[in-house]
Amino acid sequence: MSTTDGEQTGKEQKFELQKKIGLWGAVALATSSMVGSGIFVSPVGVLNSVHGSVGVSLLIWFGCGVIAMMSSLCYCELGTTFGVSGGDYNNFKLAYGPLMAFLLVCTRSFWHPGHAITLQIFARYLLGPLFGDGCNPPEVAIKFIAFLTLSFLIHLNHRSVTTSVHFEIFFTAAKFLALMIIAVVGIVHLANGRHSGVYNFQHAFDSPQTSKLTLADIARGFHFGIFPYNGWYALNNVIEEIQDMKKNLPRAAILSLISVTIIYLLVNVGYLSGTNQFAKYFIITYCQQRLLLCSKFILF
Repeated sequence: MSTTDGEQTGKEQKFELQKKIGLWGAVALATSSMVGSGIFVSPVGVLNSVHGSVGVSLLIWFGCGVIAMMSSLCYCELGTTFGVSGGDYNNFKLAYGPLMAFLLVCTRSFWHPGHAITLQIFARYLLGPLFGDGCNPPEVAIKFIAFLTLSFLIHLNHRSVTTSVHFEIFFTAAKFLALMIIAVVGIVHLANGRHSGVYNFQHAFDSPQTSKLTLADIARGFHFGIFPYNGWYALNNVIEEIQDMKKNLPRAAILSLISVTIIYLLVNVGYLSGTNQFAKYFIITYCQQRLLLCSKFILF
């Protein structure tokens, strides 16, 4: 018995991440990585790039969703082939060696300061009601709340993957709710026969601006439109934690991109239904800003 125990003790135990992310948790993670401030910024760029053509701008949004889905499925093939978490780190390591993969991680550590900015913006909105209108919270208080928030997220992810996934699903639903408010309000205006909205869609492709379009204009529109889909590759970062990876990884990628593409199209319809002055619909209400910021900081 002692020999057997010694042999078992001498064997190296294989380290494996716990597979606690199911299909819907993976969908929430992917959609949360994509949906952010881009949907409030890019529509102006897309519409201006195609000279105000409503129909062409919507086609570009759909086309960007297709491109993102094809890219995500390519990453799914890489992920299911190697089955290792880490995303681009492992791809670079395989293609260029460990040194280039290490440099990639170092570069991205300095390349993404936006997370710290997001935390401070969240803290500013959280403290805003306590100080009243016109009074800015002290910088010390903002940074202290941001630090506490970061510490809470680190503790949450360290303590339980399952709890983190539940938080992810909740805040993803909150993001979609905020976007649906914009979409539904605009669609209701369209259904009620609001003149500007009806005109935009009746003349979606036959406006004078459509004839002036060039390939450069369309390419510029795709450049603006693809930005809100950034994050389609997020699932490969946690591939070892996804249950039944070979089935759930491509399913989650497809479901998340379909959901995001539909909600982006509906939001654009909502913008275009309410007024022909497109920029006016980018004045987001205070409550919508806070809801989006609260949901954005949960995933880094």
